Amino acid sequence: MKEESGPIGQLGLFDETHIIGAGISGLLMGYYLKKNGHSVKIFEKQSHIGGKIRTIKGDLGFAETAANAVFTNEDAIDLFQELKISPVKSTVKLKRLLQRTSTLKSFPFLVWEIPFIILSLFKRLPKDMDKISIYEFFKPLLGKRASYEVLSSVFGGIYATDAKTLSFRSVFKQKFNSVTYFGFIRELIKQRKARRHKPESVSFSGGMSDLIQALREKLKDNIVCDTNASIQSNVNTIICTDAHDASKVVGELLPKISEELLKISYSPVISTTMILKTPVSKLEGAFGALFSPVSPVKCAGILNNSAIFPERTVDPNKRSYTFIHLGESYSEQDAFQDLKKIEPSTDWQKSLEEKFVTNWQRGIPLYDQQRSESIKKIRSLFHGRPKGIVLFGNYVDGISIREMISMAKEFASKSPKVISS
Repeated sequence: MKEESGPIGQLGLFDETHIIGAGISGLLMGYYLKKNGHSVKIFEKQSHIGGKIRTIKGDLGFAETAANAVFTNEDAIDLFQELKISPVKSTVKLKRLLQRTSTLKSFPFLVWEIPFIILSLFKRLPKDMDKISIYEFFKPLLGKRASYEVLSSVFGGIYATDAKTLSFRSVFKQKFNSVTYFGFIRELIKQRKARRHKPESVSFSGGMSDLIQALREKLKDNIVCDTNASIQSNVNTIICTDAHDASKVVGELLPKISEELLKISYSPVISTTMILKTPVSKLEGAFGALFSPVSPVKCAGILNNSAIFPERTVDPNKRSYTFIHLGESYSEQDAFQDLKKIEPSTDWQKSLEEKFVTNWQRGIPLYDQQRSESIKKIRSLFHGRPKGIVLFGNYVDGISIREMISMAKEFASKSPKVISS
């Protein structure tokens, strides 16, 4: 039997659909349902829409409060065309750097690890991929140290957890027929070549807020702000909030589901964007840098905004960098200390010209085994219950914007509209 995916639940045969939450998931769901002929109303408790996605504009440039870009697929490109917004492509062929201990490198593995990896290619894959972590899956191939240090860096900034707790199926959802690591890698390469669309990182001339404003324009008659909505018995309700807020919404009506939603954990995220008059020379020509859990650098990663999207600063001679920290405390001094560890000779405090800081207590859902188990249990609890309540958000089955675009589009296309008599 095919594994369930996408939004949890189904629409009932009601004339109207209420969407609770006007973050990116709620706006996407509203857009596609409206496009497919549904009568929708979106309720947002805040005075603004877009949730965590917002572009802050300063005197010298701008910064993103959450997603810096969209990693595209065909559905994303189609959406941008429908919304009549032109994506700005990121600079191509930028280096990706990683620091495991003390040195930034574009190749993440140590010399002595290469023979081990080559000899391990024909080891058999672990049997129960549904119940193991990324670390447990790759440990026989890469070894303990590389599996933890490299994979925690690569996936940590996306899934907010290290390799030892990140569920393998959260990253690799597709079915694999191979029995060895060599076959597994060949399958991944084959699947990548079979894509009709080559993924690209894109943003927009005014930042990610352009996407939110374009969706707002399509839904301007359907959005109600400053309103706490609840589940109504005579309409469909799609809950597009984070898992903890969704727990409050379903509350006493669905207590077991509410309980499971609270088990899903979130990582705090602090995003600090600095516009500097001095470039970080070791990041020149690079997309940015990732730092392993054993690196002396405190933040999880640094984005080189000026290289990725040069228009992020008013003056092309200035440099914009975003420091991403997965935790509750990351100060301006922490950022300066991290820069000192990368390039000790520069006085970074004197180089600072403008700063933007965003602190999210519930920043990114942890894609650990607990989340996987809770989502599986929630899906089972929805079986056999009346239609009309749906859960959707980046904690459900895909953390990226492009995944949410595809899931909302598919859900709307498969949800029959009710024709009022």
